[in-house]
Amino acid sequence: MNKNALRGIGAAALLVMGLTACVGPAASTEAASAPASETATATPTPTPTAAKQYTAEELTAIALQLRDVNGLKLSVMSIADASGVEQQSRAMFEGAVIEPAECKELMLASLLPTDNVKGVVGTSLDTSTGSSTGVTLSSGVDEELIKADFATQDQISDCSGMTMTMGETTVTLKARKVEATVSTPLSMAMRTDSVLADGRKQSMIMVRGAKDGIVITGLAYGGKTEEEAIARAVDLVNQAAALIK
Repeated sequence: MNKNALRGIGAAALLVMGLTACVGPAASTEAASAPASETATATPTPTPTAAKQYTAEELTAIALQLRDVNGLKLSVMSIADASGVEQQSRAMFEGAVIEPAECKELMLASLLPTDNVKGVVGTSLDTSTGSSTGVTLSSGVDEELIKADFATQDQISDCSGMTMTMGETTVTLKARKVEATVSTPLSMAMRTDSVLADGRKQSMIMVRGAKDGIVITGLAYGGKTEEEAIARAVDLVNQAAALIK
């Protein structure tokens, strides 16, 4: 067993959750249409304004302004084309043995098309505590898919306990929603606990927000308490949201 397996799984989670959806298949957000009145005058439906498509350079410029809880800059890596991330993530999940089997279907369904998505990843490591914090910014995901993804966050409980085996590595995963206050129009937060067969553990807090077409995902590993880890992830999401004009 590679001693960096947990870190690798966490890095994969950062990319998968940050650059794609993470909860499950999108539910329809269309309301049933009421019968039209014979005398009613049809009101034209306003054409929605398309969200700005940010370039990798613009996302990088935002990420470079973010600071961790110690006031330090993040290590930033641009992903000019995120389609490769989605393909690698799909290959990873397709090659894994996941139980219950329906959780594998949810994971694969959650990988939204990323052909036109631009992304950036920022990370910070606190060597004094061994905790780490990360953030991803992605632009180009369809607005309706973003809304549908946030609307289905209650499906987290459907796979609150599962196992994933990749090669000789088996990980037990438990996920649950957590409370977080985020300054974006759309938001969600969850905790994932991973346990390897040899007993080693890792916990991850994921806080996600969406603003003006940019999906912002903050992740926190380690830390003294769950509340402290949530605060670190929320802080990065809120910092990024404040920079999106």
